[in-house]
Amino acid sequence: MIVPHAEAIVIDANVAIDLASREVLGELAPGLAAPPLLMIETRSVLHRLGRRNDAMELMRMLQHRIEIAGIRILEHPNHAVLVWTLADELDWDETYDAEYLASARAHGFALATYDRRLARAAGKVDVRLAELP
Repeated sequence: MIVPHAEAIVIDANVAIDLASREVLGELAPGLAAPPLLMIETRSVLHRLGRRNDAMELMRMLQHRIEIAGIRILEHPNHAVLVWTLADELDWDETYDAEYLASARAHGFALATYDRRLARAAGKVDVRLAELP
């Protein structure tokens, strides 16, 4: 399913987790979008944090908030090609962060991230940055 081109902000896993922990994700979710990788990445990060901090129930609750928030999961017919191309342009070995850039670029959306490397890369591949409350 291709999401219509209504304006949205693509968020990465760190932003999703932060918004869920501050209990504002639900109200912001109608304007948020992400690649399919978001759910996989948040699940992995939260599981790791839960194990390290003996806080598994809290992490499960945060993941549940993310899953039910209504974040639009973006798909695009050329997503894989664009991810690969962006990773090459940025001289990255891995493509994880390129997933977020590709989603934002393909749909003309801005990107919200706390990751400095990803934010710098956005400017190099014509992806606008956005700030969230």
